[in-house]
Amino acid sequence: MPVREKLRYVCQACGAVSPRWMGRCEACGAWNTLQEESALARPGGEEAGRVLTPEPLAAEAAPPPRLVSGIAEFDRVLGVRLAEQFEYLKRLKVPADIQALIDERAQARRRRDFARSDELRLQLKARGWEAKDNRDGTSEYMPRWS
Repeated sequence: MPVREKLRYVCQACGAVSPRWMGRCEACGAWNTLQEESALARPGGEEAGRVLTPEPLAAEAAPPPRLVSGIAEFDRVLGVRLAEQFEYLKRLKVPADIQALIDERAQARRRRDFARSDELRLQLKARGWEAKDNRDGTSEYMPRWS
């Protein structure tokens, strides 16, 4: 007997199969996840096609580091873990050579030697540290997330 082409709709979230498209998957409740796939229908009602088998995630895998945009609402919506980043920065040990550049830059700013301060800022940036100057004259230093 000839094989005829049949369409089916597969949920991309859970793998459930539906004979027609719906806006919401009946199995998992996810919206707009059904995608059309062709399945070869064999005589007797069997369907041929790919079988989705989920693979377990490695339990030891640490999540990748996340970037902080500086816009709290944006970070909250995207799920950026600000508390973890803040704790990391509090525990961060500043290397001695970076601390020496930070101290020298602070002295240059107090002397109002802004040309030297800018040179030191560029040296810090070349070593992977970002300097943020506040309006009250203080500065914050943190590693650049690249």
